[in-house]
Amino acid sequence: MRLLSLLLLGLGTLLPGLHAAQRTKVDLVNLTPEIKPGAKALIAARFRCDDHFHIYWKNPGDAGQSPAIAWRETAGAQAGPMLYPGPILLDQSGVYNFVHEHETLLLMELAVPASAAGELRLKAHIEWLECDDKGCYPFEQDVTLTLKVGPGN
Repeated sequence: MRLLSLLLLGLGTLLPGLHAAQRTKVDLVNLTPEIKPGAKALIAARFRCDDHFHIYWKNPGDAGQSPAIAWRETAGAQAGPMLYPGPILLDQSGVYNFVHEHETLLLMELAVPASAAGELRLKAHIEWLECDDKGCYPFEQDVTLTLKVGPGN
């Protein structure tokens, strides 16, 4: 009976997150003005949190979960791991977390194929946990970025 009670309590805390409005905008952005075949480019997963909301750093601290990216299409390019800027320390009644608020760029180095020409279309699936003082809500979103090979990005 105790196990059933714990299961129902846990389920009750998850259900509000299933219907919460997404308060963080997520997209991919290019930070390299000229994409050259066989060279490296810098791109980022950009998170723009509404006021009073945050996402987690690569080491979330006492609780939380850092964002994750799964590449669906890279046009032959190889993306490196996400590089995180320094976090903010958030103390929520003795629970310490490392978070990002407002706008955050999680950088990734992209190895452009030597045979690249025209456009490179990148597709990814991003998952993150966004929180405020009322709770945490899991979200996921598919994002795309088209890069023009050559100058003019």
